[in-house]
Amino acid sequence: SFRQAGERVVVIERDEANGWLEPCRAYGAIIIIGNAADAQILKKAATAKARTLIAVCDDSTNTEIALQARQIMRDHPRRVLTCSLHIVDPQLYNLLRNQVLEMEGAGGFRLELFNVYDRGAQLLVKELPLLLDGGPVTAPAVPCLVVIGLGQLGQNLVVSAARAWWESNRPITQRLRILAVDREANWKTEVLHARYPRLSQACELIPFEMDVRSPAFQRGDFL
Repeated sequence: SFRQAGERVVVIERDEANGWLEPCRAYGAIIIIGNAADAQILKKAATAKARTLIAVCDDSTNTEIALQARQIMRDHPRRVLTCSLHIVDPQLYNLLRNQVLEMEGAGGFRLELFNVYDRGAQLLVKELPLLLDGGPVTAPAVPCLVVIGLGQLGQNLVVSAARAWWESNRPITQRLRILAVDREANWKTEVLHARYPRLSQACELIPFEMDVRSPAFQRGDFL
């Protein structure tokens, strides 16, 4: 998309066998093989001259990339670099969000955070009108949401649905029912309750351990 808009793009990738490198070259992107958390690699990519740096590795690598980029920008106070980090872990996300102003104190460094799983879950919830109608809810009318797979997107969907139900139906007289289907549903739902202590106030999260590749799942009797 950046190339189609006429922007210059530099791609840093440490795996030279990555199958997406050739399509990037075909679009006219400059490819640098190396670790983007290495300051020398970032300098080789002319980070100080860039308008935007987008880090979409794992959380810890993305955080290190931001720290290295901030250090580079200290020597270029007249330039502005917007550093966008993909951060999945909610605790790290909140920690970094609280540090944004401090990190922006170095020259022209601007920090932005995003999480595609959280954004995607919010968009999906907007397509579920039963969660957003508002008004009094009686027991038979309480919807049951079935979430199959508690990966990053599934977990964020549970949280977003519970939040939407909470905001649309306060004071809560009936909790939203969410059936969470996953091979490891029990411990994953426990993790969600630990991360979001008030989750149980908005929803009844019911773990259901089942392999989606099993005949039992295909028959759908559990529904």
